[in-house]
Amino acid sequence: MKTVNQPYCQAFTRFFIKLFNHFSKIPNEEIPKRHENTLGFDNKGEPYETIKHSVDFHALVDKLIESLKGWPEYKELRKNLILVDAAGNKFKDKDDFHLNNNFISSIAYELFYENELSFKCKAKQVRAKYQLIENGIYQDTWLYAAKSPLYNLELESKKIKLDEDFSINKISKVDLEMLFRTSVSSLGNIPPAYSHGIKTILTLKVPKRKGERGHFPPLRTRELFTNVAASLSIFKRSPVSLGPIYLLPKDFWMIFQGVQFSGLRPHSRFPWRTVELKKQEVPSYRAFWKRLKQSSKSHRWLAIAYERLVEYHFEESSLQDRIIDIMIMFEILYLAGVEGELKFRLSSTCSKLLGQTRPQREKIYNRMRLAYDIRSSVVHSGKIGSKLEKRLITAGLQLPGLISKLEGYLYDSFNVFIKNPEKRETLDMLLLS
Repeated sequence: MKTVNQPYCQAFTRFFIKLFNHFSKIPNEEIPKRHENTLGFDNKGEPYETIKHSVDFHALVDKLIESLKGWPEYKELRKNLILVDAAGNKFKDKDDFHLNNNFISSIAYELFYENELSFKCKAKQVRAKYQLIENGIYQDTWLYAAKSPLYNLELESKKIKLDEDFSINKISKVDLEMLFRTSVSSLGNIPPAYSHGIKTILTLKVPKRKGERGHFPPLRTRELFTNVAASLSIFKRSPVSLGPIYLLPKDFWMIFQGVQFSGLRPHSRFPWRTVELKKQEVPSYRAFWKRLKQSSKSHRWLAIAYERLVEYHFEESSLQDRIIDIMIMFEILYLAGVEGELKFRLSSTCSKLLGQTRPQREKIYNRMRLAYDIRSSVVHSGKIGSKLEKRLITAGLQLPGLISKLEGYLYDSFNVFIKNPEKRETLDMLLLS
């Protein structure tokens, strides 16, 4: 985008180049420091929590402000000053409050980190920062990066492109640090997005009209991120857990901005198993994801079921609660419009749809009946009765083992209905076969 206000761009550039040159001449012991909880990275690139001494730019600018006011570059900057509110409107800076505090120190902080903690600042970098400020004023549409960490997925590839502006990426150090700092500094106010061991992140470009109310991710973004997490779980037959969604300004800068979180509740369940998506699996997975997206678009029941699957993988819950959640998903998939003989219909249709041989069908049938009875017992009495405990033992199972079997049947069921959602309308025919 072409620079509109050339005088201010020049004033802005001259001031920050001189400011960083001035910073570089201050003895290190005289520069105000602050303790910052952040991440370090070992030789293998693995993150670890640490405390760093960083420059306190608010204190530094405040300490120097009286001398800065005498600079011709400061007076020129003040005369051309542009400040932008959250809707992209210019406003005046009474008593130089923003200029003396938030404005200078915030941009100095960003330039410092962009230069790898150095006061060596180039004019090209300063002009690029200024251009972001202008974009906030003159662009009608702002571009955000919507992101969400995937807590237990690793990629063999660096990036998997799903759509033109949507991809799964290996997470960068910058994103990990941002997630960590935001989680630590905002503990209790937002979902803690950071978890040790995050390897992967979803990224989507989201355009929004300037001044559009609300900064939270659009519904379409949440739907896209949810069906990716669900499709990965079903494709790999293992939980892939989605974190909170957040927005970052991508092509503009202003004082009133920040990370905007939305989506899921604080994460509490981290499956021990890490899932790896290999390069040779990518074409098959991409086709599977597109098929899930297409099938759920015209069959809302499928979207409701896989949204519950993502929540199921996300939350820490008791074994009894997990049985209830699993059976709800089975009922969504198998019992549309059914009013009677629910246990029989669910067990029969599921076993006939998934079983390849008579012994397989019998096992599925018996396990589904047992699971349905356990679910009913927990819902109505709050416990698993002694008779059901004996049936578990007779079946050679404990409750975790039954849950594991049910999860496998659930993944198989999703696969069938994603490939052919119309199959759900013909389940009664299976009862006659």
